[in-house]
Amino acid sequence: MRLYSLRKLKDSEVAQGLSLLHANLRWLEERGIHQWSADFIKRAYPEYQKRGENFAFEHENQIVAVLSIHTRAPSYWQEVLNAIDYRFLSKLAVDVRLRGQGFGRRALQAAQQFLRDEKVPDVFIEVSHEEGFLVQYYKELDFVIVDRTDIAIEGRTYDMVLMKCALGQ
Repeated sequence: MRLYSLRKLKDSEVAQGLSLLHANLRWLEERGIHQWSADFIKRAYPEYQKRGENFAFEHENQIVAVLSIHTRAPSYWQEVLNAIDYRFLSKLAVDVRLRGQGFGRRALQAAQQFLRDEKVPDVFIEVSHEEGFLVQYYKELDFVIVDRTDIAIEGRTYDMVLMKCALGQ
């Protein structure tokens, strides 16, 4: 039995994935970090599922984290990522009851290995710059800052950072 695994999220697990995402949204907002809106998650996550972009990260056959892997970044990053081969990671959320146990790091490493196996050279992620917390977290995981911009979504402006990790292809 494998202790950890990354696999596609099943349609029957979308509600569980949304629950993890909403709990993480609340956790981030309690710390002054505004990364996603609840309405955006509720609308976008099922669309990601239809495209096969949602993944479950399991520990001992229990979902401990979810994440999405896209073939395209949001439109506001397209000019920066013009015509390069990459994947875009979003909505990495760990069960908040399990925070601090390394599951986020392991889920990210599993996604990176999955993409290496697919011969993808680079993975990108966008994070909120508020408080610098998420930027520092991803720097510790070998991501580097590519760009930073204010992005207006649903009547709110977010200070967002685009980060890249070379996958060693």
